[in-house]
Amino acid sequence: MNEEYRGKDEDWGEDEKNQGDPENKEYYSEEREEKIEEDLEDFAEELEDLEDEYEETIEDLDEEQERLDEEKEKIEERLEEEKERIQEDLERIYEKLEERAEKAEFKSEKAQGRLEKEKKRLEREKERLDRERERADERIARAQERINEAKERVKNAKDEYVRMNISLPKHMKKEWKDLAGQINTSVSQLIRSAVKKVGPVLENVKSIRDLEKIGDYFDEWGEQVERAVEGSVEKSGIEDLGKTLERKMKGKNFTQKAEKKAKGKSSVDKERMKKRVKGLIKLQNALPIDKLGQILEIEDEEAENLIYEIAAEGIEGSLEENIFKFEGDGEELIKILYKKIDKM
Repeated sequence: MNEEYRGKDEDWGEDEKNQGDPENKEYYSEEREEKIEEDLEDFAEELEDLEDEYEETIEDLDEEQERLDEEKEKIEERLEEEKERIQEDLERIYEKLEERAEKAEFKSEKAQGRLEKEKKRLEREKERLDRERERADERIARAQERINEAKERVKNAKDEYVRMNISLPKHMKKEWKDLAGQINTSVSQLIRSAVKKVGPVLENVKSIRDLEKIGDYFDEWGEQVERAVEGSVEKSGIEDLGKTLERKMKGKNFTQKAEKKAKGKSSVDKERMKKRVKGLIKLQNALPIDKLGQILEIEDEEAENLIYEIAAEGIEGSLEENIFKFEGDGEELIKILYKKIDKM
């Protein structure tokens, strides 16, 4: 009890103090019960507003989550399409470059100058691809940061709600039920709505013996609030948003595997394959199995077996994540592959 109330206590006479005795039935006056009911109605209105604010916060976070999901999907789609397009452009440019290089071997210095110009253009094209990839990675990183911020807001909203325990005496249940009926709600809802004002309520009624166990009743309220908050977070899907983004980006392959198997290749087809294989090796300084299979029009498994045959013929290197990383400038590897293509 605060100092103001203690001062009043000390000035009371014996008769006045007896009126505050819980054993004195006159203490339970209609006027005091009406005062308690009026206080509870005020508390219920204030805390219903608080509950509405919490629900609006959760709805806003759900909407933010949906918007981030849509933005992430659009970024992934644009990135995949752009990488496929650029990779195809680079391969096509390199094929043309190789064709022009072969034709330019017996031509004048003017033709050689055009070849060098084309090479420089190819280098600029590669630099542009690298810049676009960096920008795409930055966009994905920013999207992830916004997702993390949304998750933090949900966590903070959850932490604002404190669990408490409360119970009511049996003879008061009817009074609370009648009061709840008057304001068109349930007793449990009335108790949940009273959380913000529970401190002042307890100060007003702490001299009544029948309400000494009022704290136990709030156990039910605390459990329900905790379940409501956890359910909202689970429903929003924000907790799994970081893992979902990681699963979708992991192992992305921006080229489709060829499914058509080579059979009886013509000399024109073989020459085309040789140029594409040479361009691939010069461009990437490595030999991806899926790209090799696509160029030779064979299954990836056959392309992998071809890598093992090449290694058996003395080409040094290592196979890491379905990419054959050879040693040297690759000229010997190109010669062996030419022989393999001629036998197809």
